[in-house]
This record gives sequence, C-alpha cells and structure tokens, in this order.
Amino acid sequence: MSVFFFFFSEQYGFYGRVERVDEMRGDWIAVQFDAVARKVFEDNDERRSRSEEGLGFIRVVSTPAALQRLMKEEDPLSVGDWFELDVSPDMTKAGPNVWSLQLQGSRFVGLGGIGQPPRGKLITLRRLSRGFEDFAPKPLGAMVSPQVQTTERLRKRCTLVGLAPEISPPLANLILQSFGRAWRLSTAFALDVGQASFNLIQPRDPMGPNLYFDVGQPIWFHLHTVPANFNPPLDKNGIVILSHWDTDHYAFGRQHASFHDNVWMAPLQTEVGPNAEAFARQLGNNLLLVGSGKSSRHRRGARIIKCSAKSMNGSGLALHLRTMGRDILLTGDADYHEIPGIHRLRLNGLQIPHHGGRLSAAAVPMAVGNAPRAVASCGLPNRYGHPHANTIALHEAANWDVTTTAAMPGIPRGTKLY
Repeated sequence: MSVFFFFFSEQYGFYGRVERVDEMRGDWIAVQFDAVARKVFEDNDERRSRSEEGLGFIRVVSTPAALQRLMKEEDPLSVGDWFELDVSPDMTKAGPNVWSLQLQGSRFVGLGGIGQPPRGKLITLRRLSRGFEDFAPKPLGAMVSPQVQTTERLRKRCTLVGLAPEISPPLANLILQSFGRAWRLSTAFALDVGQASFNLIQPRDPMGPNLYFDVGQPIWFHLHTVPANFNPPLDKNGIVILSHWDTDHYAFGRQHASFHDNVWMAPLQTEVGPNAEAFARQLGNNLLLVGSGKSSRHRRGARIIKCSAKSMNGSGLALHLRTMGRDILLTGDADYHEIPGIHRLRLNGLQIPHHGGRLSAAAVPMAVGNAPRAVASCGLPNRYGHPHANTIALHEAANWDVTTTAAMPGIPRGTKLY
C-alpha cells in the first residue's frame, strides 16, 4: 500500500494548503487541500521529503459552521490557508467526511491505483496560517513557536521563487511571437474535458505549433464528466500557458508525460501547495515563470496578460488572442475586474470564468462585432451548480451568445469554438 493511503489506514496527520473552496448546494462547501503526510514532511531525509511519497489531496465536505466548530474559530477557511489535519478511517467517529487521492507516478489515483478515493473522518483541523499573510522578521534570540516554525518550513518549501527562470510579461510575449507567428491565423477551441479547463489554439499552418491555455481535467468525483474518448491533439513543439496553479487546470498535462517536454509558461504565484511545487520542480528547465508587469497591446496573434489581484484565481495569467477577425479573451478562473485593460478590449470571443460559476463582480464585458461567442467549460452533473443561471443571464444581457461544453437545453455537448 502506498505511503499516503497507509497513513489513511490509521488516524494520521497531514499538512495541507487550501487549494479551493467550492460552494455546493445549500449551505455545504467542499474544501480541497493540497497535502503532504506529516511524517514524510518532517523526515530528515531530503530526498524522501522531495519525492512523490506522501503527496496527495484531501477533500472535506461539510458546512462552514461545522468546520469553524472543529477549528474552535469564528473565521472561515480561505484559499491559501495552511492547516494541520488528523484523519481517521473509522466512519463511526464524529466529524466531517473526508476523501483522499494520492500522487503515484505523476497520476492522482484512488485505492489500488484505480479505485475510488478512500473515505474517512476529519478528527482535528488546526489553522497554521492564513493565506497570503507575511511573517515579520523575528528579532535575534526571539522565541518562535513550533507552529510558526512548521508554517515557515512549509511556506519555504512550497514556493515557486527561484524554482525556474522568471520572465516579465513583455518577454513572455516576445517568446510567444518568436514561437508562434502562425497563431495570427489560428482557431481557438474550448475542448470538452468535463468539469475542468482545456483550451487549444490551433494554427491554420499545419507546421505551426499548437498553443494550449490550461491542460486540465477533473481529479475527484467529476471524473465521470470527462468524455470516454477524450484525446486532445498533442504537439511536442507546442507551448502550454497555465492560467494558475489549481489542479483542474493542469492535471491532464501532469498525468500525461507527453506534455512534460513542452515549454510551459505559468504565473509566478509565490506560494502554492506541495503537489503544485513538486510538479513545477519536475518540469525543470521547461518551465518559465511569468512575474509582474504590464503587457503592451498587439495587432495580431497571442499575448499574455498578468492578472492584478492577490488571490490564486486572480493573480494568474489571461490570454488575449487576435486572429482572423476574432478578438478572444481566455480568463482561466480570474474575474473580469482582475484582468488589467479589459475595458479597452473589443471582444467577440470569451471564456466565461470559473466554469460559469458565480461572479464576484457583475461587470461583464460587452460583446462587440460579429458572432460573439462566450463559452463556459463545465461538465454535468456537477456538485457546484455550474454554470450558474445568473452568470449566464449576465452574459446574455451583455449581448453574448452563450454556449457550454456540457449538454444544456438546446446546446449539444462537445468542444466549442470561440
């Protein structure tokens, strides 16, 4: 039995960073922790602690109130928070339900490599730090609590700073131009990968490289939404642009080694979880980290826009594509107000953020020009209620012709053209 599931066979501890908090129906939420087994992390063997051993994901389904009672705190969980968790496989114990996946051979798997995620109970939940908070320098000789020491070690390990070359958005766009003049004459698709995100920009020139914006797939209970015949076109000369370090935006690329040799451009998000850091390290010299900076406008082709917020979703990358009469914006999970200069764009192709989830700001860019198409990449059924009816209505009110990769009334399932 693997290390991660061995630990799950008894009451055992993990350190986890909140990767996402998803609203479900009613008052329920699903919290995903990017996690490492406590025993492995605290092992003095550097090679073991830097391997796949002990890496995995923990998913907790509960209500905010129940989790606050367990934490003995009034503050809710937020993305970026670090926690210490104790989990038991004894389903007779009190506590929220928990599921786990392990990382094995670059794949996220259940029991026996193919089974369902094992289920357990969350016994303790202790917050180590809040997301995106800075630690002040400690005076010489000052006492540092074990909790602070652990948190500092976790955050030091799970940073992208110094892990790969850092480039500015202007330099990233120069690289895109040098690699892909063919994208000036290209077609953009939202591939049907179920409840996740996978976009393809395919040049008319058969010798031109593909451009991928996110190469994700579901890893939990939405795996059933992935088409059985999903087989995206592969291109060893293509470039992958990752919007942000959420698993459902890079899981397919991680689990298929054919993508590991591609050039990847990803946001330099200072702090990520143990699994994301391990994958970034695995990409090695093929990874370029895009830092802060402004992106100049372009006449045709593709350009990266660095988003302006501090959150994981809002501090990533967006992609603006001008090609063959189409002016397209791919957003990842960033809200529209988090994308600099969006008010100056005259768009007729749009990726609806976050799989059609609720928007934190109501300002949807107005559609301009011919055949305006807005696409929500989602899979049905899903546990989040995506796409939300209000989000669809806001886009229709902004003159967008809204479609989805999932089957909806009057909309067949499948890959959609932007």
